[in-house]
Amino acid sequence: MGDEGFLRRHRCQIRHHNVVGDWLTITGRVTAKQADDDGHPVVVVEQEARSQHGELSAQGTATIRLPAKTR
Repeated sequence: MGDEGFLRRHRCQIRHHNVVGDWLTITGRVTAKQADDDGHPVVVVEQEARSQHGELSAQGTATIRLPAKTR
C-alpha cells in the first residue's frame, strides 16, 4: 500500500500460539477490488500466518484504500 495508502480496516484471529523460536511465513492475496466514492481504488486482502510445521497460526482480512493514479 506504500506511504500514500490507508489501512481502513483489519481483522485478525489468532488460531495457534507460537513458542519462542518458531518461524512464521505470512502470505496474502487480493480477494476483491473496487473504487470508493472518491474514485480511489480499494482492495480487500486475506492473510494467513503458518508455522514452519504448516500449522495455521493466524488469519486476517484487511481493507486498504490505495492512492489514486494521477495522469
